[in-house]
Amino acid sequence: MPAGRVAKKTFEHDGVSYTLGRLSYKQVEDFFGGGKKAKFLEVAAASLTNGEGGEPWTDERVQDEFDPQIFDLMMSDIDDFNKLGWKVKKDAGETPAADSTSSKSVAES
Repeated sequence: MPAGRVAKKTFEHDGVSYTLGRLSYKQVEDFFGGGKKAKFLEVAAASLTNGEGGEPWTDERVQDEFDPQIFDLMMSDIDDFNKLGWKVKKDAGETPAADSTSSKSVAES
């Protein structure tokens, strides 16, 4: 979790709300730097940990608490909130690699 203040956003669906935290610059570099492809579950867990605090979210916890439809909606919110510039695909397990020529952190697929 990033040190200091973190911008937060509430994600709510079907009466249940979660707090998403913006990813730190270091997290974006760790996930996407050098053409890496980050797993959606890792990105979601980091955003939820940044926002909710407390016990860190894991890939397993994300899978246990979200169904695929809600997960896709949340990933779209994480994308928009962090201005990453990628789109969630239902069948994709990984996010696109970083595009060093773009002003966005991650290239659109």
